[in-house]
Amino acid sequence: MPASLLFATLATLTTTALTLAFPQTTGPTTGGPFSPFPTNTTVHLYQGPTCLYDVGIQAISSSQCVTLTTEWVSVPQAPNNNCTFAVFQGDDHCDAGAGGLETYQVSAGSDSVCLYAGVLQQGIYHGSGMWTCG
Repeated sequence: MPASLLFATLATLTTTALTLAFPQTTGPTTGGPFSPFPTNTTVHLYQGPTCLYDVGIQAISSSQCVTLTTEWVSVPQAPNNNCTFAVFQGDDHCDAGAGGLETYQVSAGSDSVCLYAGVLQQGIYHGSGMWTCG
């Protein structure tokens, strides 16, 4: 067997063996594409002075607008990612022109960050938010 053919065969077998030995760790997974960033979280809703009275929870998905119904919102930190939470005051549909936009940085960690949403009384005051990681 010529040396070049032997080398090509050995290289192919080595590549195949290494490919089988190391499973894929990124890319598509069952149920959708792989994302290294969190795709959803749960925030706590508060009324009263700075996250004093916990009045409920709300599940949110990354980059999806949610209507806020309380004065404060507590956003959990992602363990390995910096995230942002944008509050749109005066609007239920994430329109910055209605009353203003405040963007908060939520750094990586294992705690929660209390953010002012500005909805003092639901139905009279309006607000919305958008959480994004990545």
